[in-house]
Amino acid sequence: MTITLYVKENCPTCLLVENYLLARNLDFEEIIVDNSEVLKEIEKLTGEKRVPVLKTEEKIIVGFQQEELRIIAS
Repeated sequence: MTITLYVKENCPTCLLVENYLLARNLDFEEIIVDNSEVLKEIEKLTGEKRVPVLKTEEKIIVGFQQEELRIIAS
């Protein structure tokens, strides 16, 4: 499974998701939202301009949604 995690620096919620994935030994690509092009990509995916955003082939999760993350980790 390919996991992409969109984050901003110094974002506590982003860190929660990142630590959750690391604790479960899940590999992921981290993309730091540092310009308007990446922000446009997030808005296209979710309809929102907020992070963290976790994207897999089947799912897009905005924020720290533990139940949704649990499903991905299983």
